[in-house]
Amino acid sequence: VRDLEPPSVDAAGDTLEGRLTVTEIEGGSAMNVVPARCEFTVDERTVPGERAALERVADLEGVEWTVDQDLPPMRCTDAAFADAVLATATDAQDGEPELVTKPHATDAGWLSQAGTECLICGPSEPGEAHTDDESVSIAVLERCLETYRRTADRWPPSR
Repeated sequence: VRDLEPPSVDAAGDTLEGRLTVTEIEGGSAMNVVPARCEFTVDERTVPGERAALERVADLEGVEWTVDQDLPPMRCTDAAFADAVLATATDAQDGEPELVTKPHATDAGWLSQAGTECLICGPSEPGEAHTDDESVSIAVLERCLETYRRTADRWPPSR
């Protein structure tokens, strides 16, 4: 897995790189017994249209692999919609929000495949995502709610 090249793609003017990370390891029964097996989970953060060559591990003797969950990547292709959300986020706060592209695992990939234009925008505290003590302040939730409300009021622009 360490030798596999994670895919990358250009999206929204940025180079977006996928990631492969071993997130769970299980095996062995005692500290003085050589394990008969080892299982590990690889979290692949995909990018639109590209995947890592994980099937290469199936060619290794004694290795079996399965896909437990396959969340498809998504890409917002409506620049006007992305700009409108960024503008409403700017209006809803004192600081400058930033439009970023990054690999995430969300339902947005399935919604995108079904023909819905998606953009991921939500509350977060810097550096806390997926940590043991992840939290979000009421002020950040209120700012996010205001961004959603203003976007709904202004989109689509022809209303």
